[in-house]
Amino acid sequence: MKDKIKQLEEAFEKFSNKVGRLQGEYSTLRIQQETSGTIIEKLKHQEEVYTKAVQLLTLVQQITRDKVKQGFEDIVSHALNYIFESDKYSFELDFNTRGNLQTLDFKVRTPDKDEPLDLIDTSGGGVINIVSFALRVVLMELTQPKTEGFIIADETFANLSEDRIERASQFLKEINQKMNRQVIAISHQNKMLDSADKLIEVK
Repeated sequence: MKDKIKQLEEAFEKFSNKVGRLQGEYSTLRIQQETSGTIIEKLKHQEEVYTKAVQLLTLVQQITRDKVKQGFEDIVSHALNYIFESDKYSFELDFNTRGNLQTLDFKVRTPDKDEPLDLIDTSGGGVINIVSFALRVVLMELTQPKTEGFIIADETFANLSEDRIERASQFLKEINQKMNRQVIAISHQNKMLDSADKLIEVK
């Protein structure tokens, strides 16, 4: 009888030890679970913050891009309409993606076409001359920090018809007055000289 009691006591002690170990393992697992839950909650919060940050940056980028786009389009369109004495011209920047690359296409809408044309396809009448010059002006005005200094127009409007040269000259005068920039124009065309404040003849 004593042996059976002793055996029962030993078995109970082993069982108690096993229960103690299991309780210890349970406590460890519970702590790990609580810690993991806390970490998961933090990660979820961080993910939410990062997602909102990306959305905000995307929005800011879009707004900034739209403002820059509008600035380019307005000034270049004004140059075209001023020189051609029309309100039917417009310059458009077209943002696209090709694969992972961002692309930017220059398009011009003219009175004789229903759809805007790629700038390269509008070579007649000096359109490219006007757009190229106006883009230079825009870059100087909109870049940060702003590019200071004068503008050199070296035979800038060489491909314009003679009846548009005077308007081009007046446009240079407008840039001088509205943007407070000195414009140095080099030209063989006498009508380009009509709006000049000072003439220097080189022979």
